[in-house]
Amino acid sequence: MYTRLVNFLAICLAVFFIGLYLYPFIKPAPAGPSVPAAGAITVTDFSGQTVSLDKPAEKIACLLESGLAGLYMLGAQDKVIAVNNYLYQPHIYPYYQAIDPRFAAKSLPDVGEGEMASLEKITALKPDLVIVWAGYPAIIKNLKDRGINVFAVQLNSFGDIFKEMELLGKLTGKETRAAELIAAGREELANIRRKVGNLPAEQQPTCYFSWAESKLDAAGGASTGTQLIMLAGGKSVTADNKQEHLKLNVEQVIKWNPAVIISWYGPTVSPDKFLQDSQWQNIAAVKSKRVYQLPDAFSCDLWTLKYIYGVKAAAGYLHPELWPVDLQLEKMRLFQILYGPAGEKLANVSI
Repeated sequence: MYTRLVNFLAICLAVFFIGLYLYPFIKPAPAGPSVPAAGAITVTDFSGQTVSLDKPAEKIACLLESGLAGLYMLGAQDKVIAVNNYLYQPHIYPYYQAIDPRFAAKSLPDVGEGEMASLEKITALKPDLVIVWAGYPAIIKNLKDRGINVFAVQLNSFGDIFKEMELLGKLTGKETRAAELIAAGREELANIRRKVGNLPAEQQPTCYFSWAESKLDAAGGASTGTQLIMLAGGKSVTADNKQEHLKLNVEQVIKWNPAVIISWYGPTVSPDKFLQDSQWQNIAAVKSKRVYQLPDAFSCDLWTLKYIYGVKAAAGYLHPELWPVDLQLEKMRLFQILYGPAGEKLANVSI
């Protein structure tokens, strides 16, 4: 018995000393990469701030029409629990009424707009995300101080629209749909580019783009209006001016003498306002009656993927021989791509 005990202790000591000798040569397996919590979502918004959600947003207060349009295109409209009062304006309300019974019943809460949005109304709805324009720092700060997640948007170019769709897709768990929309949008633009995007300079008509405020409120070189003209195969007469919005005098426009005039939608800049103004009669576009207005503010919204419809309309105005587009049919087709089954209803809205 005593002998067995001695042998056992001897074996244990041998194992111990062998292990002690080999320990420095044994390396532990490297730790694997840290795995984020399931469902965690983190994006950087347009103001450079981090937005983090534990899971895709389910209750969204959207105070920005471009954001709302994006949510409907993504198929995330059921997540919207509040909007701003702009959506109930006569020129925009009929479109949303056509595709969402909550607008028809006016049951989707209006929480105000911009810095005037009601913090009390928003907080009472307990959203897990608020989408707002980045140019409203006070409302953004107040919302964050109340512990509410805010996604701030600033759209300065058409490229920003694709970025907005990508980020909204992540925040709502609709990444696949967002990727489809981005790919489809780029393909639509490629189709236009193939027809009118690579023309020699002498075949690119000079074009003046006016905003809705007046005939002399022009799109500057840093604007989406100028980007629209360039994508449509034209040369903007204001391209060298790096401002977004210009206040001009008619003498400057006469000096530029644009071959085509295109205006944003609005009663103060309809084609007849240019054609009947005696001060504009010696401008080439007026002489040749090449004065056009984009169809409507909703369909050509230059701060959503619908800007592609505006580009197609402008390409038809600038190059009717190369791009003989039927705008109504084109709107129907494009809206079905962007909005799915609801696209046909939207394309047929008339106001």
